[in-house]
Amino acid sequence: MAPWTLTQHSERMDTPTAEFLPGLTLSRILYEEAVRPILEKEHPGLRYAAARVGPGSEVLGFDTARSTDHDWGPRLELFLTPEDAAAHAANLHRLLAYRLPKQIRGWPTHFQHRHPGDPVGHMEVTDGPVDHRVSITTVDTWLSAHLGLHQETVELTVGDWLAMP
Repeated sequence: MAPWTLTQHSERMDTPTAEFLPGLTLSRILYEEAVRPILEKEHPGLRYAAARVGPGSEVLGFDTARSTDHDWGPRLELFLTPEDAAAHAANLHRLLAYRLPKQIRGWPTHFQHRHPGDPVGHMEVTDGPVDHRVSITTVDTWLSAHLGLHQETVELTVGDWLAMP
């Protein structure tokens, strides 16, 4: 028997279910068992930081099995230097699409959007490359997109960092 089954929800939202793991745990497993080994083999010496930050109930540990029906799953952020992001981000995204496993602990690594323009991704099993949720960016780009901070125009103090949600 497969490690996941399909469950019917309203609007035909079939979502795979496996033994629930907190999202941060699942993201750590994705990194340790899949992303890190790929990066070590294909880009030895690449400097990066990996984290699960940003939106999502799992970021603060508030996720439950109910969270798995939308925009939840094995995902993380890889932060590169601006130079490495310019040189490697697109290729790394493609590399991960083809090399990531299709599932981590029974949870698909592929995210599908139900309708064009729908920003919410739902995990689905795929036979092809995975539309993964490993975001490859720089710290400056992430801060600008998520917090509206532009490091080139704002000098952050320790107090600024501590006061950020």
